Amino acid sequence: MPRVFALVKAAIQRGETTTDRRNPPAYTLGTGHVRFFYMRLGYLAKRQASLVAEMQARGYAPQFTATHELPIGIPPEWCCDWEPSDEAMAINRARIAERLRK
Repeated sequence: MPRVFALVKAAIQRGETTTDRRNPPAYTLGTGHVRFFYMRLGYLAKRQASLVAEMQARGYAPQFTATHELPIGIPPEWCCDWEPSDEAMAINRARIAERLRK
């Protein structure tokens, strides 16, 4: 997930905005799934912090733990939160089921 923050910083330097037509308005997997999160970096920062905490609770030592630093230097309009919808959760569950069949 931290790489998405670097991608957004590069997009901003290229002059992109949160309303870029390449950023899907609805959650998707496959083409566009990373760009969907470009303007939802607040969610990604919270999710990364949650994953790091869970790893540490299970005895792992993740190399990157400075999740509070992820949004530094990124304008607030890119740092929105997001709550996965039932449809988004269904998309993820279907992908997991698909991979378990392989």
